[in-house]
Amino acid sequence: MFGAYRFFLASLVVLTHSGMHFGSFRPGPMAVICFYIISGYVISALLDNRAARITPGGFYLERSFRIYPQFAAHLLISVVFLLATGHVSKLTEIRPDFVSVLTNASLFPLQFRAFSDDLSAMLYVPTSWSLSLEASFYVAAPFLLRSRFQDVFGWLSLAVFAAAVLNLLPGPPHTLSYATIFGTLHFFLLGTWIQRGETRKVGAWCALMIGTAIAVTLFASWRPAHIEEAIFGGLSGAAAIYLLKNARNARLKHLDDWLGRISYPVFLNHFLFIWSFELLGRDTLSNSDRCLVLAGSWIFGLICYWAVEHPTHAFRRSLRMMGQRAALAREGGGPARG
Repeated sequence: MFGAYRFFLASLVVLTHSGMHFGSFRPGPMAVICFYIISGYVISALLDNRAARITPGGFYLERSFRIYPQFAAHLLISVVFLLATGHVSKLTEIRPDFVSVLTNASLFPLQFRAFSDDLSAMLYVPTSWSLSLEASFYVAAPFLLRSRFQDVFGWLSLAVFAAAVLNLLPGPPHTLSYATIFGTLHFFLLGTWIQRGETRKVGAWCALMIGTAIAVTLFASWRPAHIEEAIFGGLSGAAAIYLLKNARNARLKHLDDWLGRISYPVFLNHFLFIWSFELLGRDTLSNSDRCLVLAGSWIFGLICYWAVEHPTHAFRRSLRMMGQRAALAREGGGPARG
């Protein structure tokens, strides 16, 4: 039942960017952390599935066709929108040109935007920085999740996170703890540990995360942005996945699948609606405006799914089947079969 959960998280991101906060607590960053945990769970299940027999090359190709067509389509739509309207926001101060669009399209550098004023001013799909982290995890996953050093990297990442939020590292604490792979890898691996039933590691992670929260409360002279959301997102995300991983409801499966399918385009497209309100001079959105942004994102997300992602589903399935046939052929041609 992860589809409805992903849809709920994407909607929280939309509402947060539309200005919905609960005091200083912003649910959007919490949702992003939950997405990382889900990703770790799903990718681990995919790579651990012996029946799938997926190779690193097949995995990279399949994942590319999972995330890139929608991202590329939304990047193109956003660039056309910004050029046609002349709209400028804090994240799009640099007018789209060949170099800036190519930088966005490359995806990987976007997680380092805090270290570059130019990168911070050319996020034409503003949520794409988190895709940069996902892509980094995908690159490492076929080797990391099958490596005996997996846990070492997980605990080192948690140490980077804790040191960053306590302001013990050089560099922007928010970026190191929340917006680069170095301080977030442990969230992805938390999902992996849950998928593999490694409850001791999950329990140790939760204890260390709670300890970090206590240390920040007692000793930190100031708190970097999103620390509460990151900690709460990690703990609540782990709990949600434990509750949902074995949930089965045949009557709701179709709805759950559809909600999951449109969650990704909703995550990507909503700034188009926020920018449209800004063009109308409404920089601060009312509750009714936020509902319109949310509804527009849902509807446009459904359109984008059918136009962009649906056609790639069959191709992704064929990739998996090709990987299975290739693996069977290798086994059939080996010494054991003579």
